Amino acid sequence: DRVHRLESRNAFVACQHSHHDTGTVLSVCDDCGAVEENAAPDVLEDLAQVAAKSGFVPTRQVVEILGRCGTCAESDAGEAGKA
Repeated sequence: DRVHRLESRNAFVACQHSHHDTGTVLSVCDDCGAVEENAAPDVLEDLAQVAAKSGFVPTRQVVEILGRCGTCAESDAGEAGKA
């Protein structure tokens, strides 16, 4: 089994998929802490190209998106509708 290190949380989460060779973007919910793992080869290729333009040689790429998951966002929307 593989794990991902969440840089923003200084924590580890179990890998959900086997697409490590294509690149991974982790979406982290600020409310419930859920982590969603998504393959994103285009995003990581774009980052590699940006780094290469300045001669930077990355040793690894970690992409985290912080925000709210769909469940938490829907929960707030439902609560707002009851007010």
